[in-house]
Amino acid sequence: MEFAVIEAFVAVVEFGGFTRAAEALHLSQPALSRRIGLLENELRQPVVERGRRGVRLTDAGRTFLPHAQAALACLRDGAAAVQSLEAGDSGSLTLAIVGTLASTGLTAQLGRFHDAHPRLRVLLRTGNSAEVSGLVRRGEAALGLRYVSDPAPDIVSRQLYEESLVVVAAAGHRLAAARRVAPQRLRQESWVAFPARRGSVVDPSGRF
Repeated sequence: MEFAVIEAFVAVVEFGGFTRAAEALHLSQPALSRRIGLLENELRQPVVERGRRGVRLTDAGRTFLPHAQAALACLRDGAAAVQSLEAGDSGSLTLAIVGTLASTGLTAQLGRFHDAHPRLRVLLRTGNSAEVSGLVRRGEAALGLRYVSDPAPDIVSRQLYEESLVVVAAAGHRLAAARRVAPQRLRQESWVAFPARRGSVVDPSGRF
């Protein structure tokens, strides 16, 4: 399966249609359609369906998409690695992170890393914990920082550190005057948190 064919399929999905994808790849629409046709012939199933509102992935397309994205990312990383042989310690590194983890401690470490590797470009992608895992899984990020470990078998999780959580309440709340509050007393309280998402794992901080 050729790189150009996979690239064409991913572009159609990411740009939401053939017109914008063809422009991004500097191809004519017939040429782009031929590449999608080659892919469908090789998979022996259609991967996209055209409609008035753009393209829609078929079941085969949805199944193939994450593998296509990972393959593209892997090939691009390989090309960048070869180019870095001539340039020395250079290239780019993509880090996916939950936005609320971008503390001053992390930014200080990134600053030190940049000082040690000034020719290496660090790119940041943000999202919730599930989205961070998705970026790593698809090869769009080399590393990810999220809350709690990901139990998925295709993700390797390592605990880096723990952080303290501070509970805040209105001044008139019944627990506001207490200097220490046992965790058991918090079980029945209402909390402000992000809404639960389907298939997500709830972590103690209320982030998903």
